Amino acid sequence: MVEYAKAAQPLIQKPLLVICCPRSGSTSCTKLINDHMGLSVGHEEMGVDGIVYCHWAVPRLASAPSLELETIQRQDYEFVRVVHLVRSPLSTIDSLRREMSAHYWTWQELHTGIVMDIEDGDRPTHEQVAAYWCRWYDICEIQSSETWAIETLSADHKVKMNAGIREPLPLWYEDLGSMQEQVEVRARENGYL
Repeated sequence: MVEYAKAAQPLIQKPLLVICCPRSGSTSCTKLINDHMGLSVGHEEMGVDGIVYCHWAVPRLASAPSLELETIQRQDYEFVRVVHLVRSPLSTIDSLRREMSAHYWTWQELHTGIVMDIEDGDRPTHEQVAAYWCRWYDICEIQSSETWAIETLSADHKVKMNAGIREPLPLWYEDLGSMQEQVEVRARENGYL
């Protein structure tokens, strides 16, 4: 179980926290919640009713890869609902491999223990990214009380998802090497297989 340091003051109550693996559709999810669910949440910043933030699945947010200084910390809040947002594992793994920098992969080692051992400019293998995805998925699952699939949410409300800047490549479960079975188990849990 992921543990956070106790807040020095009383916790701030908020209705919703959505956590996920990076590249799972958090931007689209934020828009859907704000436009269709009667709540006002922020994407990677606190909103009136909560936050959608993949990095809040792990402790030590102050060391987040793109932030100089983090002004809000998860341990200062208590949430009525904690939701795990998922996206098709193959889409997420492909997007992670294409979009995330070597700096990010070094940062994530602190939180997942998945060592990528890659050089600047190189990309991790699909198998390495699948191991990372499984670990992050599990971290989110143990903290959440429900799971939402971004494909279902976006289809219900006819919202186009932002998939990233680089062109997706065909990826199959067989391309995940020793992680194939573990990814397939989690994919079945959410109706992707």
